[in-house]
Amino acid sequence: MNTDNNNNLNEQEIKKTAFIVYVVVLILTFIFPPVNAGSAFAGWSFISNLGYLYKINIPYLLIEMGMATVVYIFFLISQKK
Repeated sequence: MNTDNNNNLNEQEIKKTAFIVYVVVLILTFIFPPVNAGSAFAGWSFISNLGYLYKINIPYLLIEMGMATVVYIFFLISQKK
């Protein structure tokens, strides 16, 4: 058996799975954004105007997406070593 070929397949599967997890995290972060009460943000009205009580916290949303991206990039870098 050729173990190099099996290792390449495993690496490809791992990278594909990591990419799928990354995309799912971004989608879930966008669908369920961090909200706070009392801020005046006009957007995503289908989510944020739930009785005008909750508003999306954009800095936290960007931080969550940025953290997911950084973790994914670090994972890709660690796979190259």
